[in-house]
Amino acid sequence: MVQAVPVSVAQGIDPSAYDLVIVGGPTHVHGMSRESTRQAAKEAATTSDGNLVIEPDAAGAGVREWLTSLSELTGRAAAFDTRLDAIPLFTGRASTGIAKLLRTAGFELIAEPESFLVDKATDLQPSEDARAQAWGVQLAAAAGE
Repeated sequence: MVQAVPVSVAQGIDPSAYDLVIVGGPTHVHGMSRESTRQAAKEAATTSDGNLVIEPDAAGAGVREWLTSLSELTGRAAAFDTRLDAIPLFTGRASTGIAKLLRTAGFELIAEPESFLVDKATDLQPSEDARAQAWGVQLAAAAGE
């Protein structure tokens, strides 16, 4: 069984109770979002003429805050991000920071951090859906599902 939850709900869940925890988020200013970048994204969405859509609780606590609140857990995990289609040196990758915090919390990563590419409207690039599905199949196989 798969359960997808926004980070605002994750605070009340014990992630070590799951066979595999997959954590992802958008890349903001070369890494994981933080309060200031989430607020900037919220402001950008309100002035984008409807081209950008943001989650209702996006300006609240994010993946970074949730992961830093975890400790002494066990389990398997994987990390991903979304980022603009450019070399990571220019865009950064939130997934590497997510992976580091998952390890710090006690998780074993079963795959290298992954990035999925989006356009300026934050829509997945063509073929990224298929790449994400293939990655999910690989994760399931690595997790023994």
